[in-house]
Amino acid sequence: MCNGNFDGQQIGDLLIHQLRQFWVDVDEESILEALPEAMKQIEEGFYRSPSKRFYDGKNILFSPYMSIHWMIFLYHLSHQIFLCGGGGNREAG
Repeated sequence: MCNGNFDGQQIGDLLIHQLRQFWVDVDEESILEALPEAMKQIEEGFYRSPSKRFYDGKNILFSPYMSIHWMIFLYHLSHQIFLCGGGGNREAG
C-alpha cells in the first residue's frame, strides 16, 4: 500500500511520536492493535476514490504529510480503537 512510501509500522511510529509531543500517557497497545484494520480501511476507501489524490489508477497514494489523508486515517483509527474497546482508561473498567 501507500505506493511503497509508508508502511503500517512507519505510520504507527509517526503517530505515536506525534501523540507523545502532547501527552505522556499514550496507549500504544490500543493504537497498534487497531492500526492494521485502519490501514486496510484506508486502502479499500482510497482504491474506490475517483480522485487522483487517493488512487492514481495503479497505486494507492497515502501520505501522512497530506492533511486530508492523515485526517481520514485518524478517523478510521480512532473508530477502530473504539470498536476494540480502547480509548478509555483500561484500569478504571
